[in-house]
Amino acid sequence: MVWLFLLLFIVSFFMGVFDVPQWIFLSVFIPFVLALLYMLYFPVLFERDVNKIMNFLRKSKQAHYQFIYHYIMIMLRRLKKQFLGSVPSK
Repeated sequence: MVWLFLLLFIVSFFMGVFDVPQWIFLSVFIPFVLALLYMLYFPVLFERDVNKIMNFLRKSKQAHYQFIYHYIMIMLRRLKKQFLGSVPSK
């Protein structure tokens, strides 16, 4: 991920030195942003397997993903207590 930012910085620097038109700069910057968003959000938004999503959230080093994981786990525990506590056992 750091290499992508360094590459963008170097490319942007040379574009500034050579006074490249803005449409060329945008044609480089927009795919960079789209690739970055794809790498950050694809495992959470577009994955179909819930276990893979939860493993990704649990192992993530990003604080907002860890928060989402713990929030979901707390809500699941509350729901299990609420619904399993009200179901009579056989």
